[in-house]
Amino acid sequence: MEDVDVKPTSARTRLSRRSEEQEQLAQRVIRAVQLATGGRIHKIEVEVLDTSIRLRGFCATFHCNQLAQTAAMEVAGELHVDNQIVVW
Repeated sequence: MEDVDVKPTSARTRLSRRSEEQEQLAQRVIRAVQLATGGRIHKIEVEVLDTSIRLRGFCATFHCNQLAQTAAMEVAGELHVDNQIVVW
């Protein structure tokens, strides 16, 4: 039987790498939403989860809300976009 040198990847390393990727994706979504809406989403928050991206914030029109969702969907790829932006 051969000796095999295996270096296990720690959960912390995997999580931090994943968290960094999630943060980068969140920032790309924020930039896309701001560009698409002309900055009209107030207090925008983007949370990247395992299978979805959650949008939060406030805007004045449903049209602006839809622009934000469309922009997020273009960046999200196959991830579901959960649009929780409130129109007020």
